[in-house]
Amino acid sequence: MKFLADMGISPRTVDALRQQGYNAVHLGEQGLERLADRDILVKARTEGRILLTVDLDFAQLWSFTTPCGCGLRASCRTLAAIHVNIIG
Repeated sequence: MKFLADMGISPRTVDALRQQGYNAVHLGEQGLERLADRDILVKARTEGRILLTVDLDFAQLWSFTTPCGCGLRASCRTLAAIHVNIIG
């Protein structure tokens, strides 16, 4: 599986996914900190990646722009909890 982590996801989570053998990238490490939400969705779709985000706006934007695909929005309140819930 391939993942694209939005800015709200800790780089530690991306590192942990990589250690488990997943192809994971973080917007920050690619210099894309200010990439617009719509462009993030295009990037995820174009690269065949599952979008990891805590941003509530993506669900609505995704439904209007993407006929199919997969995303994961963490509903946890802290970055540490997100990391634990994604990695285990």
